Amino acid sequence: MGAMGTHPDPGLRRRLLDALGERPLSGHEVVQRLARDKPGAAAFPGSAGEASIYPALHRLEADGKLRAAWERTQSGSLRRRYSVTRRP
Repeated sequence: MGAMGTHPDPGLRRRLLDALGERPLSGHEVVQRLARDKPGAAAFPGSAGEASIYPALHRLEADGKLRAAWERTQSGSLRRRYSVTRRP
């Protein structure tokens, strides 16, 4: 994904929505899920690699495709959990 005003790569967008379609996940869990499903460079399409995941999640949230909520972990730290608002 380029500037904040652009949309995520369509392949990455689809993979993010698919990954989150099963259950809500944190950004870290999304990265792990994509890496597990497609190991290596294919896990993160585009030249930005794993760094493209978080901007893509934020853009999908801004577009109303995802909902995000902060939650406290057992260790007391905060993490953001994403879920699909509707199937595209």
